[in-house]
Amino acid sequence: MMTMPVGIEIIRMFARGTTPRFLLLALGFLGLMVALMVGAQSAHAHVEFESADPRPDAILGNAPHEVVVVLSEAVDPVLIEIRVYNAAGDRVDEGGTRQTDDHSMATKVGPLEPGIFTVAWEAVSQADGHRSSDVFRFTVSGGGRLFLGSPAAGVSAGLETRPTPVNTAVRWIELLGLALVVGGIGVALALRGPLARPAAPETLQRVQRRFSLQITTGLVLVGAALIAAPFVQPAAAGDFLRQGGVGWLLAARLALTVLIGFVGYRSFTQEAGGKKTLWLMAGAALLLVLGRSIRGHAAASDGPLLAFGIASDFLHLAAAALWVGGLVSLLLCFTSIPRTEREARAAAIRRFSRMAMVSVGVIATTGLFNVWINVASLQGLVETPYGVLILAKTAVLGLALSMALFNLLGVHLGPFNPLRWAATTQDVFDKASKRLKLRVQGEVLLAVTILGLTAVLANLPPARDAAPPLGRAREAPVAMPVLSAGQDMLVTLGVTPNRVGVNTLLLDVTDPLGNFLEDDTQASVRLSRLDRDLTQGPFSLARRSPGSFALRSDLLSIVGTWVAQVRVVPPGEEARLFDFLFRVASEPETKRSAYQRFLDFFTGSEPDLPLAGPLVPAGPNASDGLHLLRASDASQNRLLSLRECNNISGAIFVLEYAAPDRARYATDEGGGSIISGDLQWYLQDDGGWEERTRVNTFLFPDYDYAADAQGARLEGVHQEGGRPHQVVSFYSGRDQADYWFWIDQETHALSRLVMNLPPGHYMVSTFAPLGRPQDVVAPSGPSDTFATLPLIPELADCAKYLPSS
Repeated sequence: MMTMPVGIEIIRMFARGTTPRFLLLALGFLGLMVALMVGAQSAHAHVEFESADPRPDAILGNAPHEVVVVLSEAVDPVLIEIRVYNAAGDRVDEGGTRQTDDHSMATKVGPLEPGIFTVAWEAVSQADGHRSSDVFRFTVSGGGRLFLGSPAAGVSAGLETRPTPVNTAVRWIELLGLALVVGGIGVALALRGPLARPAAPETLQRVQRRFSLQITTGLVLVGAALIAAPFVQPAAAGDFLRQGGVGWLLAARLALTVLIGFVGYRSFTQEAGGKKTLWLMAGAALLLVLGRSIRGHAAASDGPLLAFGIASDFLHLAAAALWVGGLVSLLLCFTSIPRTEREARAAAIRRFSRMAMVSVGVIATTGLFNVWINVASLQGLVETPYGVLILAKTAVLGLALSMALFNLLGVHLGPFNPLRWAATTQDVFDKASKRLKLRVQGEVLLAVTILGLTAVLANLPPARDAAPPLGRAREAPVAMPVLSAGQDMLVTLGVTPNRVGVNTLLLDVTDPLGNFLEDDTQASVRLSRLDRDLTQGPFSLARRSPGSFALRSDLLSIVGTWVAQVRVVPPGEEARLFDFLFRVASEPETKRSAYQRFLDFFTGSEPDLPLAGPLVPAGPNASDGLHLLRASDASQNRLLSLRECNNISGAIFVLEYAAPDRARYATDEGGGSIISGDLQWYLQDDGGWEERTRVNTFLFPDYDYAADAQGARLEGVHQEGGRPHQVVSFYSGRDQADYWFWIDQETHALSRLVMNLPPGHYMVSTFAPLGRPQDVVAPSGPSDTFATLPLIPELADCAKYLPSS
């Protein structure tokens, strides 16, 4: 008897209503467990970011009218918010976030000037009530830069953009197709008259068919490259098409490709139209080339150079396509025109020769201009991948032009010159034609190589925008070293160029003597604004070498104060946290003239930019910041005594001040000093004192920071010692340093101070008014003991109380 499968038997028992009770209980228990598992999974799920419009790191030609964020699950329509900030830190959204459906929200934005914008969103899940938030950026290029489809920096552990084989292949195919189309149409126009007279009708038809095949092949290559382009970009195809006009440009170029094919089909196959039809095809082909230039590096030029850059790139690409494609057309003429039609062959060669001379002149002239725009300096020509490839392309081009010059001389001085036909036999003419054909084939191979190098260049950042050569973190414009609590590890964070936009974070992990740690240490960084909740990260830092890390990104998108929390994990040890405080400056408003940039190219010089605060705009709250600084100065100037704990680039100091002209300090390295008016005593190794006369008379209190403050900004309210404090940041031209003051909102007393003096120096201070007159006693003589400086017990307390940075 055949055994019935268990599944079928159970189904039949259900149908008969004779299901065993244990089976019902088992199925019920199984269903309950599945429900609990699903419920637990949903209970632990959180709202996650799925997409946005504009997408993260998009570069848009036109400013959006709203920002839309799409999330992974339904959110509470009341507890949602989208905030949009410009580079100055001002909100540019209209303030009302609305829910567009269960999973998405949107907010309107006002007119946006070109620049980088930061989007911060928050939402609460309807399912579990968990709050989620995140930050992303997009850029509006406006009229200053087109950037159609160029990727933004985003977050990149790799510090150089490397072209992928697929991207390069697609770009190469497009350039080859453009060359075949432009060259085929150009030579067809150039030879239409000269070839019609000496060539036989069947020869003309044969040449016409070969040109038609060349142009059709080129159109197929261009169309394939345009269709493939969205799918080889870093973004998804749909996002690529929505970027600031890229979709329209792509559609227009595809339409031009179809138009050329349709007109060419009627012209060559149905013998409809004539010279006007060829000119129509030529115009459409040049528009195809212009579309390529609008998407190229030239579109990233600034100001007046934008139009010149695009025009130069267009002429360069059009002339190169005419030359390369014309060489292919010339080879087709060799195979299409019988050797017996000497006059027709010679006419084709001479006409192409003149056309090639003009093309080469345009290529050389515009090439020099493009190098000046995209390389910017001789140093960039030899120290960046883009510059090195330019040199390689120039070398191959020089070889091709040498061969072209040799061919040109052969055309004008050899048997192709009608003046020499009387003395030239058919055999001599045939041999010269074969040699010329071989040299033209060599030119074609070199030209195809040049197009390949051009495809690689198109996917590399220009030398002017390439990642700068990276040195040590302490050499960056902003460099901040912090010694670990155990004083066995020195962590230095450098930020370059410390401007809004793309920056490189450099991190060096060394011993206290500056020797890199030769182990498998890992590092990451979390970035946040001091004055608002814009926390981003953590992001892993790429390891360049043992103890050296880097991260290149556009995370620093708003001027003002940023906090970097660095997490360093030595092998087999617990993670150590280091906090860094620094101000990010805006780009300088002064622009270099074309003449200055021309000189910069040869001298390698750059604009002399200050390292710190003057480039940070004051913003609308500058007067409030200065008012608070003045109030703080006035509050401090009423003190009779004060104790100050300092961490100065890793060294601990404790100071006590006594009005009107006395102070004393001690260091964790055993040093100390006492000040009284015009005199100052320094503690010696033997416990005695050395007396010196001060250059300036010491006075306390003497606070006058507001008089020299530049670019003051209110950075938000923070708790310090359990009391609310307003943080004010500013730049001191006198000290050439950035400052942050924590000022008590009620008493205006200064509780904490951070100073950053680039490169590589900082100071963290905390203040405690003693509330009583303080007697600072001067040494009675050189042999007075150290007991007269009773501050050493305070050093341990200072070291514990002071933050690491």
